[in-house]
Amino acid sequence: MKKILALVLAVTFVLASVPAFAGNENDSDIAGDIIFARPLGLASIVAGAGLFIVSLPFSLMTGSVNKAGQTLVGNPVKYTLVRPIGDFDYSVDADREDTNK
Repeated sequence: MKKILALVLAVTFVLASVPAFAGNENDSDIAGDIIFARPLGLASIVAGAGLFIVSLPFSLMTGSVNKAGQTLVGNPVKYTLVRPIGDFDYSVDADREDTNK
């Protein structure tokens, strides 16, 4: 267990020590996205789907199934699977505005 913790800390320090340049894609952003953000995004999709199922009876009563589905499942799916790798400034709302034009 201590070896795993030491490895995770070492990888974190190596990724955090790479200097960032404004306006340039950075390898550490891409690596951090693949190692940390995407797996957390997949976990949020699963958790959101579970919450959506739990909230479904209440959403049906209030007529907000689409809004609940978009917020709990749709947005995490877009952020995890549609967002370009390494682009942490991606906005799900901006993507929705582009499709409405």
